[in-house]
Amino acid sequence: MRSLRTSRCWHRLAAGLLLALPGWAPAGSATFEAALSEHLSAIDRRDWAAFEATLTTAPTLSFVRPNGRLTVSSADFRKALRAWLADGDWHWSYRIVSSSANAHTGVAVLEVDYRDKDAQGAEYRLRYLLSLVFSKEADGWKLVHDQNTLISQ
Repeated sequence: MRSLRTSRCWHRLAAGLLLALPGWAPAGSATFEAALSEHLSAIDRRDWAAFEATLTTAPTLSFVRPNGRLTVSSADFRKALRAWLADGDWHWSYRIVSSSANAHTGVAVLEVDYRDKDAQGAEYRLRYLLSLVFSKEADGWKLVHDQNTLISQ
């Protein structure tokens, strides 16, 4: 019995040491709030690797653009958002309007002020609601739905 107790103590000690190492953390976010924060921070930094780490690994990730166009392919979402994050001439600001979560699903709605340039270099501005839905997966909270809804002027 003593060896089992000692073994458990060593496992706890090893886990604690790993967590204390700089730069090391378990995969995925432990809470919806942390996942949302990581997702938005990755966008602010235009950090593709950090952004992609917040996305579901499932083949389906629904994406509704401001024009109403829907895609459901995770690969299509990644392709579109990778190009967007690489584009350096857009700026956004947002405020979280609502946020809630249960044991399996988290939803946040943000009011976004977005400024960008079109293909001809002309500036434009969009105001929209951004709805982000995260699901608790084996490796943490991951984005499964992204919807952009224009706010009528």
